[in-house]
Amino acid sequence: LLLVYIGTAADIVEFFEAFKEEVVKRDRMLIKLILTIWTWSLLQFVLVITAQRARKDQSGLLSGVNQRRKKISEVEAPVINEAEESYCTCTPEIFGIAISMLLQDLPYLIVRLFMMINYDTTSYTNIFFTLKNTLVCTLLTYRLVVVYWERFRRIRRARKALREAGPHVLLSDDSDPEEGGGGGGGAIRR
Repeated sequence: LLLVYIGTAADIVEFFEAFKEEVVKRDRMLIKLILTIWTWSLLQFVLVITAQRARKDQSGLLSGVNQRRKKISEVEAPVINEAEESYCTCTPEIFGIAISMLLQDLPYLIVRLFMMINYDTTSYTNIFFTLKNTLVCTLLTYRLVVVYWERFRRIRRARKALREAGPHVLLSDDSDPEEGGGGGGGAIRR
């Protein structure tokens, strides 16, 4: 993670090297473009999402309701999570990829290519960071495709298991088969 931040910082600092070029110094529109993209890229440090997990019960004890739920989940058919049903849900990983690509690497790549093609500002560092931005954009796009492909496969696998398993009767929390509880509290889930 530290190396990622060092690379990001080097990319941002090197972006100002464009102001040393004589062609850039004379073009006010290009100066405004570089400063706008640079300011835009700083927003990525405000939009940081950290992963959070639910805390586990460390006592090892299960309450009566949790015991019944555990029994129910042992016979339950695979259920597709409603959030996973939609391919467009934005997980923290997808959000992080989008932030990285849209706020820094893609705009920097476009501006650097624009300057290299239209203003002939080619230096070793400019070429290096252009290639770096190209590689990072390619890898982030690949990662995005893999994340969506895995989600698609997980949903397809759950749907197939549901078709093969058929309907299952699930007991609600208020009826326990061992206690002879009411029998009317069941629900059918597909």
